[in-house]
Order: sequence, then structure tokens, then C-alpha cells
Amino acid sequence: FILPNGAQQSTKVKSNLYAGKLTFRASENQNLGFSVFGDPHTTTGPLTSQFTIAGPPSTYEGTLKQGGTDLVGHYSGIFGTSFVVNAEAGQHKEKILFGGAGTGIAELIDLTVSPNTQVGGFGFFSNEDYKRNVEKVDLSTFFSTHELKFGGDMEDLKGHLENYQGVAGPRISKPVRVGRIYSRHRY
Repeated sequence: FILPNGAQQSTKVKSNLYAGKLTFRASENQNLGFSVFGDPHTTTGPLTSQFTIAGPPSTYEGTLKQGGTDLVGHYSGIFGTSFVVNAEAGQHKEKILFGGAGTGIAELIDLTVSPNTQVGGFGFFSNEDYKRNVEKVDLSTFFSTHELKFGGDMEDLKGHLENYQGVAGPRISKPVRVGRIYSRHRY
């Protein structure tokens, strides 16, 4: 498979970038804040940032969904003349997900020709899904010219990673060594 001279490949990127913040003053001494940030986007067409164009479209065309969303809530309160409470909770989600015909077809790389050619589907790729939750609390009090602060935080991190090499079977390459052609299978 060779792209003719002057041929064009187009990639479509759809982004949903957003950000927002809301601050609420619950009372004279208490504040609540909420914020959200996001950058999910989908790329459709030739995924040339991931795969080289060295074979039919099934080796480089597809979809790539990636990005994430961050949510944060914050509380700050003053009690009396010397006691301060701060609390925060947040979540970060992020994913990378490949799609298209190339995700289900085994790849063959022919190293006996220059430049190397590929047939089949995608070579190596990974689908990833991450989620992190964070909670923090701290309490402060003041004695004369001193501050006593106590607090803690907790993080819960979860990740799911799926690595694919050759997808529907092994990744097969045909290298040449000392004039002989070998088949190398990588699972």
C-alpha cells in the first residue's frame, strides 16, 4: 500500500474543553467552593501521532478517545477567634481508548523490503483508564504567637491498563539475517 504523490489524509479532532468555578459564602465565616476542569477529545482518521503510515489504512486509521475531568470541592470555616477548618475533596478521571478496524487485526511487519511495510492492524497500543480520589482536612488553632495545626489526607488511586501487542494474535516480523528470512513472533 502506497499513498500516491499529492494524496491527502485528514484527521478530525473534536475537543470539549471546559472549566468552571463557583464560590458560595455560606456565612460571614464559612466559604464553599466548587470547580470543574475537563479536556476530553476524540481523534478520528489517521492516528499518525501513534502509528506510521507504512501499510493499508487498517494499520494507522481509527479513533482515539482521551482526556479527563477534574472535580474539586473546598470548605473553609472560621470558628470563634482562633479556630480554622479547611476541607477539600477532589476527583481526577482520565482515559485513553483506541478504536477502529486495526484494534482487532494481527499485524505483520515485512522487514525484507526497504522501507519496511506493514499489513493487518495496529501494532502495540494500550487502553488506559485512571481514577484518583483525594480527601483532605486540616484544623488550626492559635495560641498567642503560635499556631497548632493538625490534619490528614487520603488518596485512592485506581488504574486499569490493557496493553495490546498484535491484538488478534502475535506481532509477526520478517527480518533478514545473513541472507536468510526469519519469522519473529512477539506475543
